[in-house]
Amino acid sequence: MLKSILVCIFIFVGSHVYSEELPTCAAKFDHNTFVHQAMLGGKVLKNALNSLEECVHKSNKLRNKLDFTAIEMVMRLDKGEMDAAYRTQSKVQDLISIFELCAHADSKSAQHNLATLYNSNPSGHIFKLIGKHHDKFVYWTRQAAANGDPRSIFNLAVRMATTPNNSVKGIPIDHELAYKSFMAIAIIGQKIDISYLMPMIKREVAKLRNKIGDKRTRELLNEMNTFDLRQLAS
Repeated sequence: MLKSILVCIFIFVGSHVYSEELPTCAAKFDHNTFVHQAMLGGKVLKNALNSLEECVHKSNKLRNKLDFTAIEMVMRLDKGEMDAAYRTQSKVQDLISIFELCAHADSKSAQHNLATLYNSNPSGHIFKLIGKHHDKFVYWTRQAAANGDPRSIFNLAVRMATTPNNSVKGIPIDHELAYKSFMAIAIIGQKIDISYLMPMIKREVAKLRNKIGDKRTRELLNEMNTFDLRQLAS
């Protein structure tokens, strides 16, 4: 019975309908050319993004391509693999502009990646260039979670499940909402691979059950048919 309930919930919280993709979008995008434009940055990249904007808002495939290209470049930059000329604040902002275009066009992956940039590892180059921006981290984590990104749902739920001494600004402690959020990730996992998250989810859920109690957790499971991920946006 529980499995049937969870399947129904996934249909409710996890579906998104994308507009029909423009037939010219694929023709407008060349990966190697775009990488070169991104490396040049500035007005060159801005003009490239402007020319792609209409397609980005209508093509999920193009959003994914841009997001993948940007995160690959960010990872190389953060590890110090790119030439020193590119390890500048302006270059990071150029890459952020790619994520922002895709994020505002409803790419949950780009929204998650933006949040990650604003909460970067202090030992990496990104942190040294832009530091941490907690408010932006919270905002984009919430947007990606509401959009169904399991990584952002997890990041948000962990912070909602914490203790008062470890509370995070902008993310109120809410054990019951955290529990529902972890259950929502499990539902999403019926469609995509979240095996890398499952051991951590199981540990977090076990701790929450001890805090909430078995009776209330059963009630929360029954309430999942009305749970909407969009409430995580604020």
